[in-house]
Amino acid sequence: MFRSFIAWMDEYISEEGTPAIAKAVLGIMSFAVLLGAIMGNLAVKAGALAASIVIVMGLAMLLLADRRKLIRSAAIKDRLVSRYCGIIFDELNPSFRIITCRQVSIIERNGDTKEKTTLHAKVECDHLYFFRLRFASRWDQPVKQREKVKVEVRGMSASDIPGTSMNVTQFWMPDGRLEVLVHFPAPPKSNSEIRIDIVADWPGKSIPLMRHEVPDDFVFRFEHPVTFAQYKVVLPTSCEAYYEAIGFDEDENGYLLSKTDESDGRTQFVFEIFDMPADKQVGVRLQLKKGAPP
Repeated sequence: MFRSFIAWMDEYISEEGTPAIAKAVLGIMSFAVLLGAIMGNLAVKAGALAASIVIVMGLAMLLLADRRKLIRSAAIKDRLVSRYCGIIFDELNPSFRIITCRQVSIIERNGDTKEKTTLHAKVECDHLYFFRLRFASRWDQPVKQREKVKVEVRGMSASDIPGTSMNVTQFWMPDGRLEVLVHFPAPPKSNSEIRIDIVADWPGKSIPLMRHEVPDDFVFRFEHPVTFAQYKVVLPTSCEAYYEAIGFDEDENGYLLSKTDESDGRTQFVFEIFDMPADKQVGVRLQLKKGAPP
């Protein structure tokens, strides 16, 4: 019976890894403390408690090291996926046309930002295996904050009804941009249309704008021409900002920049572009007005 128990324990630990070891050791130490309490011997109690503290600290270090190892391993895999997907993308050069792109950035007072991007595109090839998107924060965020950025992608129906989630890989590029690869279950057929919805919870993305009152840019740039693009920036309640256009004149044909005050007290800035050419950066620059509520 004991031999069977040992075999089961060995199999369990092999499958579950370091957390299983921690649980097993903590269980044994808890039994030791309970034994000391039953026996009533002060020396046994003190010894069991001291041993428990030492082992728990050791286990904490072991688990931390194991977690760091997993994070490093995952980062390497993400980097390799990004690298080889980039090679595939450049070699195959999949053809598609973005019909509309709508992005909304909702900013909170502490600089946290929630971004929603909805893309509608027409596929013009049979080998679009994934979609590549890149997002940027206008300051060099610490690694701890980058790790908190969460991205979720869903397919959308023709009537804009959200579908199931899609597989996504994320990678932080050397220049600080976040690359998001959206993987399709199967390549969409040529001449078909795709709609995807990307939601990113980005802690601290707008800290320079909200805390330091320095200008921040909200821009679009595409590798392919876009029929229509819209970017909406929503400030916190009672916040005002100076603004100016980037990459176009406000009265230029095909471009529109506006500011509105919503009923909930939030000010929003919207710029729209029609027939946007590839590799052109356009957008709006904002700077919070001094004296805005903290």
